[in-house]
Amino acid sequence: MLDTQDGKTYRYFRDFVSAMKPWGLGTDYEKFRSLIISEIDERELDRWTISEPGEAGRPAEGENLGIQCRDLSKRRVGQLRAINRAPADIQKLYDDDLIAVDLAAKFGAKDDTRKEDMQSRSDALQRRVDALRIFRRDLPAHLLKREINRAAREILELKVPTPFDVAWEAFKKLDDRDKKRFLARAQDKA
Repeated sequence: MLDTQDGKTYRYFRDFVSAMKPWGLGTDYEKFRSLIISEIDERELDRWTISEPGEAGRPAEGENLGIQCRDLSKRRVGQLRAINRAPADIQKLYDDDLIAVDLAAKFGAKDDTRKEDMQSRSDALQRRVDALRIFRRDLPAHLLKREINRAAREILELKVPTPFDVAWEAFKKLDDRDKKRFLARAQDKA
């Protein structure tokens, strides 16, 4: 457990790194970070330095976001925690920037029955990734990521919104005056 001199838990990993020994590493955080980033990716470092709420005596959610290297939104912290609960294959895909953070987080189930299901879905995704790497070796990284994300959505049975779905959701949020203007403009274009 990483505690400060006065017995409180560090909120950020950078505070632990810069705190004087024996309560911290007693070093410059930026130098430490650049050394770590030279060895591992920033995404992986963020994932490693996020803790679960209440873990190791830490306060529950809301009181402490968990040890982390940099300021992250509550949403991103939650996603990183979910990725840490996901199967190892998903964590590796995330660390290698081959799967979107929101998709990787969906594999991080909290309960045991869902964990088994997510493990089998992760295995199915890994088979597709292996097939892509074997049969589509010439695929650039950004297209490989797109294919992996598409496969993950299929395996997770997520509906991909069509352009019409996106437009309809935006239209529903308009006030009456803007809806009339929109419909008039659409009528003119048709």
